[in-house]
Amino acid sequence: MSIIHPDDRVKVRQLLFKKPAEQSIGVLHYKILHHNGKWRHHEATYRNLLDHPDIQGILINYRDISERIEAEEIARARERQLGHMSRCKTMGELATALAHELNQPLAALNNYVGGSIIRIQNGLANTTETLDAMNAALDQTKRVNKIIHSMRSFLRKGEANFQVHSLNKLIQDLHPLIGLKADQGGCSIHYELSVTPVFISADETLFSQVIINLVFNAVDALQRNSEGQRDIYIRTWQHNQHARIAIADNGPGLQGQNPEQLFESFYSSKKDSMGIGLTLSRSIIENHQGYLWVCQGESGAIFNISLSAQERAKCIWWCFKKYAEKNNMAFDKIEV
Repeated sequence: MSIIHPDDRVKVRQLLFKKPAEQSIGVLHYKILHHNGKWRHHEATYRNLLDHPDIQGILINYRDISERIEAEEIARARERQLGHMSRCKTMGELATALAHELNQPLAALNNYVGGSIIRIQNGLANTTETLDAMNAALDQTKRVNKIIHSMRSFLRKGEANFQVHSLNKLIQDLHPLIGLKADQGGCSIHYELSVTPVFISADETLFSQVIINLVFNAVDALQRNSEGQRDIYIRTWQHNQHARIAIADNGPGLQGQNPEQLFESFYSSKKDSMGIGLTLSRSIIENHQGYLWVCQGESGAIFNISLSAQERAKCIWWCFKKYAEKNNMAFDKIEV
């Protein structure tokens, strides 16, 4: 046990002290100290054959899987870098729209505050009017803050951080960025979100990247439609134990394309595209233990996402925890 990694000793010890009948077959992963002082990853497959007349023992196969683990970690790191590059490219595409969107509230803020200062300096300030102007200025700062918060959350770089989230809130938090692209492309966004709460375990940044990719692709596809006929529908609902998201448009659709081909690396029908958006999106959803696919709708394409919905008990726990954090309360002091 001295050469087993401290984090793995408990599970190894528990396995060793189980009754033979309880360990018929299984696989165990653990780290073990090599003679060169480095930790190696081992995988042990064991099978209880005590009742087998010819063996009467426990069969164990060991193998060193360190190279596989290292290769997987390198692949994940490269995927994170590629994902961050894709998000930066997306924000670059929105640079003009962002500048315009931020310029409007900042100009209004300048007018409200500047006008109030002039009134006060000239002794013409009316308490009610000044307060109204200050409140209007505050609303504009909130608008700017919301846009910047969406940008920062979307561009966050780092390890995946899975937490329980409200599916509808994740979608709603993307409204500023989705709105920018939709306005830029002359599209109308229609939200048809689940009336009953649906909760999922997700990394906010990575999940947001998938939704943004799919919506932005829909906006680009709709440029072939006439103005006023560019509609995108974002729907969420729960089906059995699965959270479902559908992003549909009334564009040209698949046009006979193989749906699976769209998810191949570096494949794209757009000239200026890297061809990694849909590949990354499917990989992200699979890392969320879900599935992403596309099908032809009555008019246009429908991209579908299916994820495991979190249990109701966990959702209630999450709601109370967030409530406690927001109100600086001890979690165990909340009265239900």
